[in-house]
Amino acid sequence: MRDEPDAAPTVDKWIAQTFQEKNRLETLLGIHHTSRPTGDDIKTLVASLRDITATLANADPADKAAVYAEMGITITYNHEGRALLESRPRVVEDGVGGGT
Repeated sequence: MRDEPDAAPTVDKWIAQTFQEKNRLETLLGIHHTSRPTGDDIKTLVASLRDITATLANADPADKAAVYAEMGITITYNHEGRALLESRPRVVEDGVGGGT
């Protein structure tokens, strides 16, 4: 057994950040993929979300609300203890080079 720390959380976080940056840049460049993600692509993405989920679970409620709003997620709680979750695709409005 090694005495080295487990690198999986660090690698998962790096993979998630890399995917996010890749997607952001492709959106800015107008690149649209016509192929569907593979099973391995989806598994990698889901695995990379573990740290994000844990972080959000422990986040300050105001910070959490801001993150959900940025992602286009609305959560409505009712009196029976149920929650309604709505998700709307977020449109990136950034332009290359900023304003004109």
